[in-house]
Amino acid sequence: MEFLFSKDVREIIAKLRAEGRLNEDVLKNLKGYFKLYGVQGFCFALLPLLLIPAGMEGSLPWMMSAGFFVAAGGIFLFHIKTLPKKIVPFYCYGVCVDGVVDRSYKNTGAIAGAACWGIYYRYHFDNREYQQKLTNIPNRFWRGNYTQGDKIKVLCDPNSPDKSMPDVQNLGAFFDLKK
Repeated sequence: MEFLFSKDVREIIAKLRAEGRLNEDVLKNLKGYFKLYGVQGFCFALLPLLLIPAGMEGSLPWMMSAGFFVAAGGIFLFHIKTLPKKIVPFYCYGVCVDGVVDRSYKNTGAIAGAACWGIYYRYHFDNREYQQKLTNIPNRFWRGNYTQGDKIKVLCDPNSPDKSMPDVQNLGAFFDLKK
């Protein structure tokens, strides 16, 4: 399944593995998340086939299922390429600084169609304040609410401190690949 990750993430995995610093348990968690996501997408793609026992005949249920399969596959590939690429490098190369939550949200998916969460935060690095956000993270990684003023850890890129990621919820259990 590693071949599906973005090139950047595959290179980080290969480097950590060669150095003997790859946390195989975290990699297993990450792969498990995407396997579950893939199974859910596959089941979603099979839903139109339930129309056959309901009396629908011909090729329409099969064509609908194929369309659902292509859509679910596209969404799966998008997530497996982008989500780890967005988070893994910060755990491997980022510098940890203190931050403060400005606000957070959780979307159940009932209105906007996507069950996700996000957090807006600020932090200081080299005597400058930065404000950032982490958005559209699947609810699978949600573990609790944050309120304005809560202290958090932030991983920022030392070469480009305006790029960062908060070390919140249980993201480390899925994306912190180094021992």
